[in-house]
Amino acid sequence: FKANFLIFVLMRKTTLLGMAAITGLFSLVNCTKNDGGSTGGAADKPTIDGKNPMEIMMMQPWLFTKSEDSSTSNGTWESSILPCETDDVYTFKANGVLSVDEGTKDCDPGLPQVYNSIWSKAVPTDKKVSIHGIQWDITVQTNTQMVFEREYFGTGDVFIIRQTFQRKD
Repeated sequence: FKANFLIFVLMRKTTLLGMAAITGLFSLVNCTKNDGGSTGGAADKPTIDGKNPMEIMMMQPWLFTKSEDSSTSNGTWESSILPCETDDVYTFKANGVLSVDEGTKDCDPGLPQVYNSIWSKAVPTDKKVSIHGIQWDITVQTNTQMVFEREYFGTGDVFIIRQTFQRKD
């Protein structure tokens, strides 16, 4: 009886150890697979495959990095971004709410650190967007960058403002 019991206990321990080893092996295999988690590599950037312009805007927060104006007299583009805007983060939400985080360089001390504004697209697939009530053309849209442009009139000429947003890492 003791021998049978000892064999039973050894078999049970061996089975449990084997199951633990197999479970560990499966865990190890699953950890090496890229499941969309962030490791900082290029493959971790969200893909825009199959997404329309509206979905691309909403897929991640965007850092406002550049604003340029074509109204210079010599025909070159001039930076029009304020230093306090270079760390603003824009999050486009599905319900037409635009959440703006002022970052550490606050342009508007009277506003909260994070405030809401509005944005909209009449058609999710078109290349036009309204941000803060102003109509823009989407000229570049990738998984890491968006560029918006709009025309305006000044001193009898037509000028362009171009704003660039980068993926917030």
